[in-house]
Amino acid sequence: MASWTDLELASAVEAYRRMQWLDQAGIPFTKSALRAEYLAGPLAERSEGSFEYRMQNISWVLQKHGQPSLADNGYAPRANVGANLEATIWGLLQASDDNNKAYPVRQAGARLGLDPSTIDSYFSRGGTVKKSFLVEICRRLFLSSEGTKPELAERIARSESVSWDDDCDSRGTPSKGGSTVSAKGYRRVHSAIECSLSADRSMAWPRGPKGRRQPPPTVPERPGDDDRKSEYEYTSEEKRRRVVLVEDYLVKRYCAYLRDKGVEPVREKQVRKGRQDRCDVYVESRQHLIEAKGSNARSPIRMALGQLIDYGRFVGDPDGRAVLLPEKPDPDSIALTDEAGVSCVWATDEEFTAFGDNANGDFL
Repeated sequence: MASWTDLELASAVEAYRRMQWLDQAGIPFTKSALRAEYLAGPLAERSEGSFEYRMQNISWVLQKHGQPSLADNGYAPRANVGANLEATIWGLLQASDDNNKAYPVRQAGARLGLDPSTIDSYFSRGGTVKKSFLVEICRRLFLSSEGTKPELAERIARSESVSWDDDCDSRGTPSKGGSTVSAKGYRRVHSAIECSLSADRSMAWPRGPKGRRQPPPTVPERPGDDDRKSEYEYTSEEKRRRVVLVEDYLVKRYCAYLRDKGVEPVREKQVRKGRQDRCDVYVESRQHLIEAKGSNARSPIRMALGQLIDYGRFVGDPDGRAVLLPEKPDPDSIALTDEAGVSCVWATDEEFTAFGDNANGDFL
């Protein structure tokens, strides 16, 4: 087989770094899915075996230079690398090392489907990453774009349950000041994009995949420390996780639906300063406050009502509150929400591309 080209080697290092960043963020990932993605794209001329072998070569080069590798994740070092090839791989690894902010930003832009010139526009002449980069990601994730660069970056990461550490930005420095996001912070932003694309695909392709039952291609599940664990009283942890994933997908699809209608929603709206409470969807132009649940079971609907009553004391129109559900609720559940002065919104198809409500279309 022909020697690997520089472009193929760069793609191999890119794949390796993506897995490393997910691993460092504590996010489970599927190697076979990522491998299939590259073999169907920039490494189409390579076999599964050659891809795996190259990953092991990269582990060897990293370990030779005293750098962390994926040796404990199935890519044990293999040393059969010629001197010229080793130098090329090491050069690519250095260009993507832990101190380089530009690399994860450019990779994130590529994952979003942005063209190179657009990605270039997010850098100042001095190479600083502009705030507009994070604002664009917030827009695609339906998140508020208010705040400093560290606040936006942390918001993006936490929206996908990606951890955010003190050294991800300058707020953790002794002075507690500045508005700088570190290279590690941008890697966490990249990991959040990976999670969102894997669970939804709505960021680069607004309408997402056909059917919510499709398995995520790279990241099989969200981290296990989700703070909604107590909301769903199921005997199976697997079933609870599935319901939470449905809720996340439902929220993103509803936000995409509203945007298609010319309405700008915001996910995870902070209800009140000094409190961690956040509502699932907020539409400022309509003063609508919407709490989503991934199941039509009675318990989560009751919880949604309590949350809306609480949140509604601080934000939104008292008549603009609704529960968002994956399907039309039964008549008694609608009667329950009516009694509380809350409307219901539900998906009308399995793909979550269309919605109905019991409020004469006010939430559509």
